[in-house]
Amino acid sequence: MGAGSSQQECDNLGSLVDLMDQSVLKEIRTTGQKLTNYPHEKFLLVILCSQAKGVAPLGYLNKRSLDRNKGKIKPSNGRITLP
Repeated sequence: MGAGSSQQECDNLGSLVDLMDQSVLKEIRTTGQKLTNYPHEKFLLVILCSQAKGVAPLGYLNKRSLDRNKGKIKPSNGRITLP
């Protein structure tokens, strides 16, 4: 991951936390978490985002692109590869 994309990801995460601090963004929901404006939940958000790999969910394929920021996720047409 290049320095530019890493900085952009930090800026995006910082913007989310700022919106939570301003009570503009009330919560973030994922498939396994509900994160609100409590310090320990914002800390967890930072940890979760730092570990995110951008992998498509089960049943979808990552469509690779030479430009990392232009990749897409598309349906896999029923093909699922399990590890």
